[in-house]
Amino acid sequence: MKSISKITDIPLNILEKESKHYLQYNFNNKKGKYNKKFFYLYSFFDFFKFLSFFLWILLFSKKENENENKSFDLIIDDVDHQHSINSFNELTKYFSKTLIITTIKKYKNSDNYLFFDKYKSLNFKFNAQFIYNFFCYLPFKILKLSINSKNNLFGINLHILKIYFKYSSIFQNKKAKFLVQERYYRSSSLKNFLFKKFGGLSVSITQRVLPIYSSFGMFVDCDNFFSLGKKSAEIILNQDSSINKVIPIGSLSMCQNYFNNNEINLNELETYDLLDLESRMADFNDVYDDFWDDWYLKFQWLNKLSKSKPNLKIGIKIRPEHASMMNNSKIKDNIKNSNIKIIDGSEYSFKFNTYHYAFKAKSLCTWISTIGFEMLGHGKKCFFINPSLKNTSYKDFSILDKFTIDNYDSFERNILNEINNFDKNLDDYEKDDYCLKSHNVLQELSKKIKVS
Repeated sequence: MKSISKITDIPLNILEKESKHYLQYNFNNKKGKYNKKFFYLYSFFDFFKFLSFFLWILLFSKKENENENKSFDLIIDDVDHQHSINSFNELTKYFSKTLIITTIKKYKNSDNYLFFDKYKSLNFKFNAQFIYNFFCYLPFKILKLSINSKNNLFGINLHILKIYFKYSSIFQNKKAKFLVQERYYRSSSLKNFLFKKFGGLSVSITQRVLPIYSSFGMFVDCDNFFSLGKKSAEIILNQDSSINKVIPIGSLSMCQNYFNNNEINLNELETYDLLDLESRMADFNDVYDDFWDDWYLKFQWLNKLSKSKPNLKIGIKIRPEHASMMNNSKIKDNIKNSNIKIIDGSEYSFKFNTYHYAFKAKSLCTWISTIGFEMLGHGKKCFFINPSLKNTSYKDFSILDKFTIDNYDSFERNILNEINNFDKNLDDYEKDDYCLKSHNVLQELSKKIKVS
């Protein structure tokens, strides 16, 4: 680490922060250990992987003409999904000159976009010192340290150097006042340092999803964190993050996909008595021994309620791109012989999204969906299912206590109460703690970025 600091002129404390993020990202919470690629014998393979990376950038990089340097008001980084492109395109209307950095190939030749293509066309001076540092000195030093420590150290060092080469190349030619990104779990202390080194003023992150305790949401680094609500960032703040200011702003996603979607008529949409807001589960969600069993138990509760109250319309709403997960045999077994409907939006030719279904439903439940928070902020109660309170994803997240259900009897009672009172406005909680009203998020976000 000290050698990289000396070669790149990056302060050691910045590299240490970046290392923490890498180590957390590669830690298996359930098993309580790092993945097998940290085993030192893998260092012999990664030695050649390290050399291959620098050979790649040596072959595919080019020196850009100095006249190609450009300045922007705002750079939006780490945009790899079309839904994020759609949201941030609206934000760019409030700035004179913007640049969106993406890996979506169709934007390769589009104005105001930078297509990042696998470390090609980086802008560096290649000389004898470069060859010595990255083909001789560093790889052999890292290999020696890996053998001596019995840990493969190539992964963490290559992670740091990839960030350094990518963003040094970008920011020395594409300068901006402000940098924004959406995925806080991909924040980078090193990237932020490089952005400011080349003249940037502030780095901001917008909150799209809820953090998970001891999983993603640790070591977040930014100047401004634009949260959904007044208390929606508490888990992040309690996990060794470096955030100068938390600014509640509301939901950029809800603003773009619901409030700015004026042509939708909800009267055309079927009303469900209960809508389960489903999320795709992944390994990082698996934070305790019985996680999967408890998640499947939620579907049993839905089935039990359906059979107990056969007149209820119950739906499970899943995003279209995640619809295949509902082919899981255990999910199918847990909801068989019921009138539960799985909804991916295809029944209306994808005219309506999850927000439309949620606002139209009489009651809502979920496992960990962020939409549950967004709906709570807009006056629609959503209950978070946590059998026997074993799920530690939202540990010490006190504002969820009121809406957490840990047993079936409580589940049935609360859901039926919501169904029977869905048309009544019961203000018995602080909505802004969860999510601010999101009608004008884009305009407010642009104003706050400019004064940050």
